[in-house]
Amino acid sequence: MASKTKITYDVMRKLPKAELHKHLDGSVRVSTIIELAKEQGVELPTFDEDELRKLVSVGDSCPSLVEYLRGFDITLKVLQRSYALTRVMYEVCEDSWNDGVRYLEIRFSPILHINEGLSLGGVMEAVCEGLALARYHFPITVNIIVCAMRQLPSNVTQDIAEIAWRYRHKGVSGFDLAGPEYGFSSKLHRAAFDVVRARSINCTLHSGEAAGWESVRDSIRYCGANRIGHGVRLIENPALLEYVVSHLSLLSLAQPAMFTPKPSNASRITLSASSLMLVQSLFLALITPLSATALSLVSTCSSSRSLASLLKR
Repeated sequence: MASKTKITYDVMRKLPKAELHKHLDGSVRVSTIIELAKEQGVELPTFDEDELRKLVSVGDSCPSLVEYLRGFDITLKVLQRSYALTRVMYEVCEDSWNDGVRYLEIRFSPILHINEGLSLGGVMEAVCEGLALARYHFPITVNIIVCAMRQLPSNVTQDIAEIAWRYRHKGVSGFDLAGPEYGFSSKLHRAAFDVVRARSINCTLHSGEAAGWESVRDSIRYCGANRIGHGVRLIENPALLEYVVSHLSLLSLAQPAMFTPKPSNASRITLSASSLMLVQSLFLALITPLSATALSLVSTCSSSRSLASLLKR
């Protein structure tokens, strides 16, 4: 009988990987947060690195998406200046490279970094400078996904869309809609997605996590999503799940713990073992980057239903 080889954390770290869902403001080194805060005179809840790490990290007991997002309030305090954005972009790429990532997509929302006078264009220039430095120093392929925020007015989303496509030549490969999902339908932001799609920018939307499967349907129907971020509530609608698997969209998922969310507007979802295996198999198959021009997927579902019947529900 062949002996079993244990795959250690060190081995996993060295394996080449693609990471498609990394938030810039959610990936800042704790030590960097403290250094930037001291440089900028920003008050933090604590300057102790271990204590601050607890505040910006989320454990398994996080009750909701809103609670999950609170850690971003701390990191955003120190990411309002161009030099800070350039530094953090570079460091995130460096850390990813050291973790074995060879293809990386980093997403952020420019509108969250203009509280101290930067323009949307200024934010983009600073982040793109950090990207250029990282590309020079590390043999890693990195692209940018620009995020709009669901809770903001649709005209703001259009402003972000107009900025995003103008940076295609500096690394922007996608446009996203993030932020609190429940109560903020993606259909309200349709015009912005029309703008970026007309300029051949691919689209991904955070959907089907804090809101139900209808959120995923709307993101495909109204915004032309090429990829769905999270989408765990698709398990509630097998027909729509099948469409997502076999047609246009990808799912970018995290570890199995994410598959049992605790949304405030619904009871806790617990997936069966077979459903978990299905979703995990989709994750392994669906790592096509937004910059790709073709997609070939094999459906793991047995029946089919037309796009029209699914999207008109």
